[in-house]
Amino acid sequence: MHRNNQAETAEFLRSLVIGIKPDLVALTGPLLDADALAIADALKSNGRGKLVSSEENASGADLTVTTGEHTEQELRRLVSATQEGGVIVILGAAPKLPGRETALAMEREGIISMLLLPIGGGVALIQKRGQKAGKHAGSTPAERALGGIIQPY
Repeated sequence: MHRNNQAETAEFLRSLVIGIKPDLVALTGPLLDADALAIADALKSNGRGKLVSSEENASGADLTVTTGEHTEQELRRLVSATQEGGVIVILGAAPKLPGRETALAMEREGIISMLLLPIGGGVALIQKRGQKAGKHAGSTPAERALGGIIQPY
């Protein structure tokens, strides 16, 4: 990854963490040290939050940061482990990576809402849609901060 792209991605992650103030952030996949340091710095600025670095510890995460290098089964498992209303960031979500196509399919199925952003090598910002009837907005840090801005069209 080019240094400017790396710095841009790290700053995006830092801003996102400061904005949504997650209680639990899970890092999965081969992430760059700059990304992990940016997230840790943002959690420190927030004065709260825990950072874990394995998929096994991602259950119930408010924010999961991963790479686009996932099979369909792996990405679906990651989404199911994410808290309802939680946010998943897929780094390197360029058009030819399999994680991006799986995410697009999951959006069509109504499981997630997604924004594709031209940051670094491409970023997919995903919010898991609620499955419970009557679930009110604002129950997770991500929902409170994003206010449901990622809406299906």
